[in-house]
Amino acid sequence: MIVFVCGGTYRIILSVTLRTWINLILLTLCFGGEVHAQNLSDTLNEVQVKGKKDEHGLQDIRIKGFTSGQKISGIDSALLKLYKMQSAAQLLSQQTPVFIRSYGFNGLATLNFRGSSAAQSQVYWNGIPISNAALGIADISLLPVAFMNNLNIVYGGSAALLGSGNVGGALMTETERPAFDSIARIGAELGLGFGSYAQRQLAGKLSFRQRRWFGAAAFIGQVAANNFTYTKDGKKVKTENSELEGGSAMAQVGYKLNDKNLFRAIGWYQKYDRNVPPALFESYSVKNRRDASLKLLADWENQTSRGKRYVKVSFISDDMKYEDTAAKLATDNRSYQYYLEAGWQQFLSLRHKLLAFAPVHLLRMDLDTSIAMQRKFALAAAYKYRHLPGRLGVR
Repeated sequence: MIVFVCGGTYRIILSVTLRTWINLILLTLCFGGEVHAQNLSDTLNEVQVKGKKDEHGLQDIRIKGFTSGQKISGIDSALLKLYKMQSAAQLLSQQTPVFIRSYGFNGLATLNFRGSSAAQSQVYWNGIPISNAALGIADISLLPVAFMNNLNIVYGGSAALLGSGNVGGALMTETERPAFDSIARIGAELGLGFGSYAQRQLAGKLSFRQRRWFGAAAFIGQVAANNFTYTKDGKKVKTENSELEGGSAMAQVGYKLNDKNLFRAIGWYQKYDRNVPPALFESYSVKNRRDASLKLLADWENQTSRGKRYVKVSFISDDMKYEDTAAKLATDNRSYQYYLEAGWQQFLSLRHKLLAFAPVHLLRMDLDTSIAMQRKFALAAAYKYRHLPGRLGVR
């Protein structure tokens, strides 16, 4: 696989006059003369700078501040760029010890932690559960790395913080957090990838930021024939019915009301058309799978020196169609999810921290003759105590 990426950030206004160039040259000459006149024995005074690193770059306060004793493994930003044209399934299977169960080429790929099933391993997008309501699991082969600014793996169960069903672990994916600047800036990126078996990928991103507003739009499209050759019954056979075609687009808008309040809205749409090749015991295959998904998210944050309040609401629509004309099989699963969560975090002191939140999760699936519904309501609270300069934590 070969990938080309180019990008940059540009100011809206850029003006350089002749007088400016002359002043820069004179300043350089004067500075150079001063360097030669200095005493080489002069040294700068030693300064110690201390600060707390934002661990793993996480935005979700539940995982960021209330997971004492729990292992969190973050994916390095360099790896995210290297796999920018690939899916999360390929990144995790090749770079982490997490077991990815794949159901054949162009098939479902699920997440498994430490012997737990896929239904016991949750996937979150900006703190929102995105498992398919019809399947009860998430297909991570449909998660493009290009849209992920942070990707972290949380090992072990944490059902109180992340909801029921989180037994083995969780995959936390987060998009770029809105960033603002006193000077209006525009950024652009373009990536092109190609490889064997007619693989082609094209990705792009455009962003805008200023004092109050932030906007970003990104897309990725890919096609592949996947017609590789393998040996079957002593004969070389070329893979048939294995084409892939799909794409995703995401748009984000952020508004900074003041230094304490931030509003954000994100829309993400993706559509994939994948043919499923024959299994080793099949002579041919006409199986086809088409997935379409729409994810909408809006949230509000109020950040102060003493704590944080937030409200987030989301809507997710998933449409999965599977067809096999040879077996006269055709299914169409349509499901919808509505999610609302309000939370409050308070710093009682340097050692004591309190979090309370209330999630509401509604799931709906349209069947041929009826509608199936599932409702989840919860009220949760977490307390954290830190002692011995961060060496002891209790939650």
